[in-house]
Amino acid sequence: MPAQNGSQDGSFFGAAVTLLKTALGYYFVVLLALVFMQRSLIFQRQERAADAMWAGGRLVRLPGGGDDEAVALYFPAKEPQAVTLAYFHGNADQLGHGPASIG
Repeated sequence: MPAQNGSQDGSFFGAAVTLLKTALGYYFVVLLALVFMQRSLIFQRQERAADAMWAGGRLVRLPGGGDDEAVALYFPAKEPQAVTLAYFHGNADQLGHGPASIG
């Protein structure tokens, strides 16, 4: 009788180890998918571009190194002594959304 009790514990332990290995395998697959898909998850593509020209903005393209360029929006000040404000948008934002959030 004691041998059967030990074999039952062994089969339970074996099933638990198999279940743990399976769960870790699925977890590893999910982590691997997240590593390879992280850029598309963080920087999501917008359906259409937001237009800031309605708020008086002007699109400015500044040449960078090689074929690169920096794109910015310029809103001229309404008063000659007014200060210039630099607004840096976030990852999932568009330049056209700037005027609405600045006010």
